Amino acid sequence: MEQEIGRQIGNMASKEARERLLQVAIAALESLDTPGANAHIKSVYAASSTKALLTLSNLYDARMLLGDAYNRLTTVVCHSEAFSDLVKDTIGNYKVENVGGFTVVTGLPQAFGMRIVVVDDANLKSDPGGGDYMKYRTLLFGPGALGLIYHQQLRIEAERRLDFEAPYWRVLANFDFAPHLFGMKWTSATANPDNTALGTASNWDEAYNDHREVLCAELVHNATAA
Repeated sequence: MEQEIGRQIGNMASKEARERLLQVAIAALESLDTPGANAHIKSVYAASSTKALLTLSNLYDARMLLGDAYNRLTTVVCHSEAFSDLVKDTIGNYKVENVGGFTVVTGLPQAFGMRIVVVDDANLKSDPGGGDYMKYRTLLFGPGALGLIYHQQLRIEAERRLDFEAPYWRVLANFDFAPHLFGMKWTSATANPDNTALGTASNWDEAYNDHREVLCAELVHNATAA
């Protein structure tokens, strides 16, 4: 029983931390406007007509937003419905030819050698209206791009309750942390922001000498599934 409770609390804590990290990354990138607006955001999203998907070409364009620091982006985080489009596009980009009795396989690797993390996080899929053209966000990260500072480690409390016919135990878990995208800074006077404030772009500002210090880029796109 103790192991199962610990497992569930751990899962909930890690899910909360992941959601806040992705939320902060998206919000902070929206306020990154030097050397230009949306300097680290590549949007191909279409609200009507032909959908623009997560493809190798679009992923490459997003990666190149960091200029000569493009190869410092090593991890792709995307929604499963977007990942499906990327796999299909990858299959289409591979070519098999027989040359002099040898089988030659050409084409790009699935994501230019970057690690792919597939997670159906709410931050990566939104509905601008109507439901037919959902908006997806795929994030590219470099090592150490995100930070998670714990102000209070996970604390678990349990109490036995006798206010019903059948006694029961109530388990409370609490921890405080500060998610961060390095190269950006928190500018709000709110010292203990709620989730809405963390996801507000105007609460973040630049704290870099060169935008390439922010090892994160974003691709906004459609998906075949929705």
